[in-house]
Order: sequence, then C-alpha cells, then structure tokens
Amino acid sequence: MLVSRHKPKKIGEIIGNAAALEGIMNYIKTFKTGKAILLYGAPGIGKTIISQVISTNNKINITEVHASELEEIKKIKSSSMMMSLFGGKRIILVDEIDNYTDRGTVAEIISLIKTSKFPVILTANDAYDKGLRTLRTYCDLIPFRRIGTLSIAKKLKDVSAKEGVEVSEDAIKSIAESSGGDLRAAINDLQILITKRKKVTKSEIIGFRERGINVFEAIKVIFKSNEMKEALKAIDSCDKDLEEIFWWVEQNITNEYKKPEDIALAYDILSKADIFREKVFIGKNYRMLLYMKNTLASITLIRKDHSYTAYKPPDRMIILGKTKTERAEDNETQGALAQQLHCSKRCIKNQLPYLDVILK
Repeated sequence: MLVSRHKPKKIGEIIGNAAALEGIMNYIKTFKTGKAILLYGAPGIGKTIISQVISTNNKINITEVHASELEEIKKIKSSSMMMSLFGGKRIILVDEIDNYTDRGTVAEIISLIKTSKFPVILTANDAYDKGLRTLRTYCDLIPFRRIGTLSIAKKLKDVSAKEGVEVSEDAIKSIAESSGGDLRAAINDLQILITKRKKVTKSEIIGFRERGINVFEAIKVIFKSNEMKEALKAIDSCDKDLEEIFWWVEQNITNEYKKPEDIALAYDILSKADIFREKVFIGKNYRMLLYMKNTLASITLIRKDHSYTAYKPPDRMIILGKTKTERAEDNETQGALAQQLHCSKRCIKNQLPYLDVILK
C-alpha cells in the first residue's frame, strides 16, 4: 500500500506538528521514571509514525503494543523495570488507550509508567475521555493538529510523481481538501485513483469520496447493490469506521436475508472478514484492513434485491451507549481503589461482587 511505501523514514520527512515533534524529543532527552507523554488527536495525522521515526533516527529500540493487549502490557512492564545489560536505549509505545478504558488496562499502564526505566509514549484520539482521568495525572499531554491542505497536497504530488502517475493540480487539491486533515486517508484515496492509471484529472474524481454519508445508506448499498465497486465506495464514504460497519453488517444479516443458504453464506463471508479484523486489532497488522474491507464488501455479491429492509443499529453499540456513564463511573472507582489498595484494577473488578454478597 502507498501509505506503507511512502511513510517518512527521516525526521525531515515528517509533515506538520513541529511543536509536537519537539515535545516528544524533549521528553525522551529529559526522561524520568514516573512520567509519560500522551499524544492525542484525530486518526491519520502522525501520532504513531512520528514516534517510530524518532526511534529509528536516534537508534533507539521501540516496543509497540496495542492497548487491547493487556497480557503484553504486563510482560512489557516486567521487562521495563530493569535497564538493558548492554545499555541499549528503548521507547515503549502504547497505542489507542482511549478505546480500552474499561478493561483494567488503565491501572496496568499507570503501573508501567511508575516503574519503567524507559520513556513511555501513549496515543489516543481523545485524551479527555472520562476513563483516562486518573491516567492523565501521570502524563504530559501533547496535542496533534490536523495537517494543512497545502502540506497534504505537496505530499500527494510527491507520491504520485514517485509512482510515475501524472495527477493534475486540481485533482491533487480536491483530494487534499476532502481529506479533512487526515494524511493517511488522502494517500489511500490517491492509491485508489491511480491504480492502473498513468494520468488522473479532476473530472475523474468527481463524486469519488463524499465523506460522511449516513450509515443506513452505506449498509443498504453493501447489501443490495450487487456491485463490489459501489459497496467499497459506500464503506469509504460512510461516517462510521470499518469496525462499526462490521458490526452493523453482522446485526442486519438476518434482517436482509430470509433464505437459510443466503444467511449461511453471509455469515461465512463475515467470519473471514473477522479473521482479518483480528489480525488488525489484535496482531496490529494494519495491512489487513484492505482485506477486511474487501471481504466485507463482497457480501454485496450474494444477491441483488431492491425490496425495503428496516436496518437496526448493532445491539452491542446500544448496550455500550446505555451503560457508558455507568461504566465510566465504575472505571473511575476501580482505579481509585486500585491505587489505595496497591493492586490492579482487574483485581478490584473481580473482588467487588463478593463484597456485595458479604454486605448482604
């Protein structure tokens, strides 16, 4: 993918967020145990890649872990308490912590920060999530801004030139403007446009990406269009991310299909998409996103049907929405107790039900 092939390898190749870059460098140089930095901002603006480039350019090993991998975080915590026998430098990067504030992860990350002999860098889209309230006291916050249109356009022009494709200035500008400051999305859009082409003009991208279409419209296209191209376009244009679209499709398969063989085929396709999804969100193999998207879109090929279907939001989203406030309060209480009792939040979570029984 173009995003991987043209990612920056040197600090001088990083686009935008110069102040954030300086803040990270200063933290690493002056690091003291007990303090981390939290990089926050919209997806696709360089939070993770900047950390990787800094480590490479300064010959520092980087250990990356996703916030969902609780057991891996525990292992890293154990090894981070001792300096390397050979004096090697190291950075610990924990990605997307705001998505996993209710799984005992926050207490483990705080413990990691308190004991690590190496710099700890955290990333999040929303640093002010309620579940991160306790964690923020152990972090210096570094905001990441959306990348300017002119900077994105310059990068797109450079990428298209290296790929040997002539893309008009108007087309470059249109892609950059529609990206919303997300460089990764802009490069992905460019890749779709230049595939099997030697020249691209603005007239060829009209209507290509209409960001923010309703999820109900996107699901309708996925189930009913019977055209892979249209289904992929609907996924790209939807105002929901690929993870949410996956759960919308899962919820509505039995609403859309009535024949047992159609339902079975749809779930079989979804199970294959789920394999790629696991490789992305558990194995951190982000190249699998493309395969996940294509597999999910292929459900459209099951049959063509223009009859009306009433689509429902995923049950899991409804439950999470209804319990968000309650979960946030429980998370904060468990975090406070974990600090006072010097144990993990997971331990508190497991023991509290027994206290209820004892009190009764």
